[in-house]
Amino acid sequence: EIKKLDFYVLERVCMILEQWKNETRKLHPISVNLSKVYLREKSLISEIFEILDKYQISPKLIQFEITESVSLDGGEDVIKVIYKLKACGPIIG
Repeated sequence: EIKKLDFYVLERVCMILEQWKNETRKLHPISVNLSKVYLREKSLISEIFEILDKYQISPKLIQFEITESVSLDGGEDVIKVIYKLKACGPIIG
C-alpha cells in the first residue's frame, strides 16, 4: 500500500537525521515523496508530526515532494491540507 511506503520512507529519513544530529553533523533538508492518495486522509498531519516528534526532527528538515497532478485534480480539501502542512513547517515542493 502506497501510504505505508510513504511513511516508511519518512520514518527512515527521520532515523537518519536523528543519527546525524547525534553525531553533530550539519543537517540539511531531505525530500520525501508524499502520494496524493494520502493527502485526502484527515490524519495525515498528525501522523507526520508523530514521526517527527518520535525522532525529535524539526519539520524544516523535511521537504515533501508532491506531483503537479495534485493541484490539478486534488480538489479544495487537498489544497487545504497542503497549506496546513506548509504552515506547520515542512517545505512543500
